[in-house]
Amino acid sequence: FCIVCHGPEARGDGKIVGPDLFPAPPSLHTKQARAFEDGHIFHVITAGQNKMPPYADVLEREKRWAVVHYVRLLQKAGEMEEERAKK
Repeated sequence: FCIVCHGPEARGDGKIVGPDLFPAPPSLHTKQARAFEDGHIFHVITAGQNKMPPYADVLEREKRWAVVHYVRLLQKAGEMEEERAKK
């Protein structure tokens, strides 16, 4: 469900995002997104936010928490890429 809007690395560059398509969601690699509490991310997945629909009826609770953990892994990978680029 996530990749079509958020893209494979959660940078807001999914296949259905573009000028003649849907507006891009924010990258989940921003300083602000990295500072979100896990519970906040879970709530957004559960209840939706802005143009993102809720997924409580689509993903059971455990799977929504798995998405939170996956987002954190993507963020860590992004941080590692940024560190390597600085060297």
